[in-house]
Amino acid sequence: MVNPPWLTLEKVRLVSCILTSYERAYGIPLLACQAYEDLSLSRAQEVFSMQIPLLAHDIRLDPLITYVNAKGLYLWARTWSEMVGMPSKITASEDDYQERLQALNHAKHLESTKGYTAIRVNAKGRKFFIKNARIWTIWNSEGMNCGQAASFATWWHI
Repeated sequence: MVNPPWLTLEKVRLVSCILTSYERAYGIPLLACQAYEDLSLSRAQEVFSMQIPLLAHDIRLDPLITYVNAKGLYLWARTWSEMVGMPSKITASEDDYQERLQALNHAKHLESTKGYTAIRVNAKGRKFFIKNARIWTIWNSEGMNCGQAASFATWWHI
């Protein structure tokens, strides 16, 4: 049996980096009872299924989405194959590209930020408001920057 794409070894490892980097940035775990040594499929499935959206992108000049959980797929009205690999700037409308870039650069400079509020747009053109988002640097197991992740618990369609 083949695992879904969010449960490949590559994505399980990325989820582990996202989780450890979140705790490094904010001093608290993203998931309750989080065990970082556990690279299990169940941990990756828990992140994929959690009720807050989670996205990550790589470190390219024009970053590509490397991870999105089910709640993020729902909000952006895309499938995994449509969203993972697309330029992350597409998560915002063209009018919001500059504001989004400034927030990402601010978070990159500080390694993390919280309290970010913005409007985003999904694949169907429907806008939604995100409030108090957290953006943090993702560090790999060798301590190298491998991207940024973002999550937010408060959002609504507008």
